[in-house]
Amino acid sequence: MLFRSFAVDNLDLDVGQLAWLDQVLSESPARWRIVYGHNPIYSNVVFRDGRSGYVNGESEEALLPLLCEHADLYLAGSSHHGEVLLTDCGLHLVVQGGGGAGLLDIDAEGERSLFGAKTFGFTVLAFSEDEMEIRMHNDNNEILYTMSLTASTR
Repeated sequence: MLFRSFAVDNLDLDVGQLAWLDQVLSESPARWRIVYGHNPIYSNVVFRDGRSGYVNGESEEALLPLLCEHADLYLAGSSHHGEVLLTDCGLHLVVQGGGGAGLLDIDAEGERSLFGAKTFGFTVLAFSEDEMEIRMHNDNNEILYTMSLTASTR
């Protein structure tokens, strides 16, 4: 199996959901394991009052350790922009919330940031046995950012 994706309700994480995720991720035979949830764990969104940076404390504390141990990528929306971040454990986080609601400012030079853009758009993931390519597009289908994760990344 080349890849498998797993959804989490990170708006309401509980012990049962985390135990399930730990089990299915650790038992998955997939080469690439992708987890997705509504809210990002981190984001460099700029709030109306000028503050920048968002940390979902519950997801950082409870979900991130599982992801660092078992997953290859975490996808989220919610923040209305496109962003790629790198965690301290080497896990990549993709935020793609530019699907139609009003866009939010982003600090593209913020903590953990590899890429950030205030634009409508979408993300494409392409898989092979040895590589996962991540492409961030704007709403005109122009590629704004691309990166590859190799099998040795995990």
